[in-house]
Amino acid sequence: REAAAALKAKLGKAWETELLAVVTNGGALEKVRALTLLSQQGPQPSETTLIAAARGPHASVRQFATWLLGNHKSPEVAAALSQLLDDADSIVKRRACEAFVRSGLEAPVAKVVSLLGHEDRWLRFAARLTLERIPADKWKLISPDAKPTAQVTWLLARQRAVPQESSLKASLPVVQSILQTEQGTTREVLDAVRLTQLAILAEKANSKGKSDVDLQPLKKLLKTRFDSLLKQPAKSDAEFALPLRQEISKLLAYLDVPETVPSLVKALERAETP
Repeated sequence: REAAAALKAKLGKAWETELLAVVTNGGALEKVRALTLLSQQGPQPSETTLIAAARGPHASVRQFATWLLGNHKSPEVAAALSQLLDDADSIVKRRACEAFVRSGLEAPVAKVVSLLGHEDRWLRFAARLTLERIPADKWKLISPDAKPTAQVTWLLARQRAVPQESSLKASLPVVQSILQTEQGTTREVLDAVRLTQLAILAEKANSKGKSDVDLQPLKKLLKTRFDSLLKQPAKSDAEFALPLRQEISKLLAYLDVPETVPSLVKALERAETP
């Protein structure tokens, strides 16, 4: 940085002119480097410069320019970020979500919700945080036909954004459907179980221990899934098998399901001693 500062002092006004020329006409690495130098040493690249760079052909340049747009709060930037949520590159989409959060600008609900089921977990995370910062009264119910991941992520966002709202009644149909239809030890099942844990705790706090939600169907589904997991050979566990057993066992114990005690004991017996 000291060398860059010395070069800036030497070039004077030509510093900005030449770097902006690189941002416009350079290669991908050169453009990112030029934007970096302007950001670090000044003058800061303008909204117009960043928006143009974020629409360029190189994904790496679009990613960095989009991130820098988070330093601006104009309607023009909001419109550009909204368009970038449709970018072909998942990192650009994530940077757009992050820029909405950093700038405080309000993102378009429909586009953000559409990202909640994306295969990129980091993009899903960024989209959820973006959604949580949009006023809850502007949210729309997620389609029941949406991917299980999208539904679970939406429910988690809702629970975090409106903690006083009873999320258990809304979560149970989704969770029970996933437990019934999703095969194996997928991340969808694991995420659904973890969502259930949070929803039950929130329900207990909001209802002051007097909830009228019927948890019997959930208990039966959890026990069935837990017993099926125990039938799998320990050494052939899939990626999510062990954490799924752990999370379901904690939930079964918390829900005080007496008929599951033998299964819990069996799980303890097969666990490796550290």
